[in-house]
Amino acid sequence: MQKPDDARAAGATEEVLSGEVAEAAVAATPRTPGVPLSGPEVAALAAAIGQEGDTVRRAQRIGGELTPALAALDPIEADAVIDRVCQGSPFLKRATLAREVAAVRKARVPGVATGGEVEIEDARELTGILTLDCGTVYALARRTLRVGTDTVRALSVLTWNGTEARILDGTGDTPVPALPDGAEILLTPGNLPERCPSLATLRRFAGGDRVPGSVVFGRVQRFVRHFLDLGAFPGGQDAAELAFTAWCLSTWWQRPARLVASYVQFTGPKGSGKSRALAVAVEAVLAGELVLSSTSNAALRDLCAAGACLLLDEAEDLAHGRPQGEAGQDRRGLLLGGTRPGTSWALKVPTPDGRWDTQRIPIHGPRGFASIAIPEAVLGSRALRIPMVRTADPARAKRDPCLSDDWPDGETREDLREALTLWTIGTLRDAPAWYALARERLPVFGRDAEPWLPPAAVCLAVDAEDGGDRAARIMAAIKGTAQEDAPDREREILAALARLWDSGTLASGPGGTRTVPVAAVADALDDRREDEDGSPDEDARRRRQRERIAVGKMLRELRIGRPGRLHEGKAAVYVEGPIFRERCEAYGVPPPANLSNLSGLTAVRDSGSDATSPEPDAGEVGRSASNPHGKRSGEVGEVDPRGDPGDGEIPDLAIPEPERSPEVRPGRLAL
Repeated sequence: MQKPDDARAAGATEEVLSGEVAEAAVAATPRTPGVPLSGPEVAALAAAIGQEGDTVRRAQRIGGELTPALAALDPIEADAVIDRVCQGSPFLKRATLAREVAAVRKARVPGVATGGEVEIEDARELTGILTLDCGTVYALARRTLRVGTDTVRALSVLTWNGTEARILDGTGDTPVPALPDGAEILLTPGNLPERCPSLATLRRFAGGDRVPGSVVFGRVQRFVRHFLDLGAFPGGQDAAELAFTAWCLSTWWQRPARLVASYVQFTGPKGSGKSRALAVAVEAVLAGELVLSSTSNAALRDLCAAGACLLLDEAEDLAHGRPQGEAGQDRRGLLLGGTRPGTSWALKVPTPDGRWDTQRIPIHGPRGFASIAIPEAVLGSRALRIPMVRTADPARAKRDPCLSDDWPDGETREDLREALTLWTIGTLRDAPAWYALARERLPVFGRDAEPWLPPAAVCLAVDAEDGGDRAARIMAAIKGTAQEDAPDREREILAALARLWDSGTLASGPGGTRTVPVAAVADALDDRREDEDGSPDEDARRRRQRERIAVGKMLRELRIGRPGRLHEGKAAVYVEGPIFRERCEAYGVPPPANLSNLSGLTAVRDSGSDATSPEPDAGEVGRSASNPHGKRSGEVGEVDPRGDPGDGEIPDLAIPEPERSPEVRPGRLAL
């Protein structure tokens, strides 16, 4: 048999030695009393125990020798040794061995850290997300210390109130430093430690290290420009870089400071770089998590609760607005409902006593989406949309943000995240004030302002440091993309009505109103016309009928006037000028220059039964719609079964007066 020294000289490792050789190797190694075995020595001991023929003796040695030796190792190293040992030893079950090791480690009384602690950098478990409470900023980090032969878990909390910063460390009997009432510390799960601040970064800040906002902004913008071609944005590459960079920086404020969160949506054909854009965002946002649309709702919910910034790739169903079943509805609500602070996902969970309790999981936080389809109205109104096309720069197209070698020269993932953390801690306390100032200066308000509010606040904060013009440039970008970022139906209908009003073809109505035919508004939406022979096909007629039904319903929901009917039976709305102006301003649509613009005035009785609209030329927007339409059973405005409508009539769009008119038959559905 080969001797142990000969085996080592031949290049064999202790893990692959036979049982007798391993036993001899462990016995021959000089040991210092009280010093635990190393990882290779523990593996050799396990191999020697595996050669025991007596199962009782083997079990005794596992409990008396192997388990204490594994418990004395560093937890991370012990897990690796357990994996190797169990793979080569069928008699050992990993779950059972790990449970016994944990029990031995827990039974030991940890020594109080009075000095001589050695921090195990590779064993750092968890880092908390920055949070804000009553003007004080907190950051949380867990660390693992080795005190003598014991492993101690310690909690470190950074406090920063604008004048001083200090680290509160807790070990031994005081593992958690006392925090003020109401302080909210948001912890992240174990799979996101690299996305959050490290303890070393918190100590740097407490020691006085700061990073200017202009430096961080420039580094992130350079990083975005290095990988992404955003020239399809309405304002060009520079405007897109500015908006996207500001959005990435704003994610470090939104969830921690409990401010309004915004979403970003990348759209474009296949191969345009949408997935790469989300990969870039992962490196620059707080706690970014890139997931696919196939991720389960439960996993998404847990990530939201942990404070992750969800970046959803292939979000086609969400962009189309067609969720499938109850699970799809839950998914849609989970992903789109996180803009408001305090929003939670409530669910029932069983309790140990057999009862059911309501658990509220916070889902507030920023999101990112990528899809080929242009987002539908709800997502489009909440997201900053960045259209993309395939780049013509081959060097940029070949770069991958997942590869460190492809990053810009001199930039590393660790340095960039550390700079972002230092900037965030120093500015988070003033974030609410910048939000309030941005809200006052934005050229839009309400739902249209939410996607742009966080990026604009960041630009204002950075401009205050170096006197830049980022805020002015992002305001110009907002004006240039307001129509595209929220392509909702209300805005389109109001714009069509404004064009119709400016044409001067509307007749006067009762009480100083203007008579607006519903069919004319529908025609003005996209300026569709019949074929040259004046006889559109059947599908075109049905399509126009459905569109007029939808327009009539939307005009009623906008509450811009009193509904009525023309003498031909067509639906109309008596629009009031002041209310029309208010609706235009609320939806960001330029109102007509002259709200009293009229031509061809016709007296109209209060009933509206003989109101007429002048018949312009065929090319005018405000012409009368006299097209026949087909009957479609089951439509919202289904035609009366007692007879087909005549030419020019749209009885399904008839909206009765507050008092029912005798001309309205009971069989028709009033919209």
